[in-house]
Amino acid sequence: MMAQVSLSLVHGLDCARSDRALVSDDEMKGIMRMMQVFKAAYPAFNGPITAEESVLAQQKVIQSIKLDQTGMFLSHKGDKEWL
Repeated sequence: MMAQVSLSLVHGLDCARSDRALVSDDEMKGIMRMMQVFKAAYPAFNGPITAEESVLAQQKVIQSIKLDQTGMFLSHKGDKEWL
């Protein structure tokens, strides 16, 4: 029987290009303020990633997962860095 791994995988902060049309100007101002807070907390943060980048990052984590990581809650980077 093949061992199975179960985990929670966060997709990261992604942003589809079409999302902008659904966001009001006031909401966008709030989002920009939030991005500044994220950048202050995580200097390497360069803004949202694309949906494609998110999927590729998640696939990389899934392909490298080990049995001893069962039950973990991981980011799209395979660690606990959420941005």
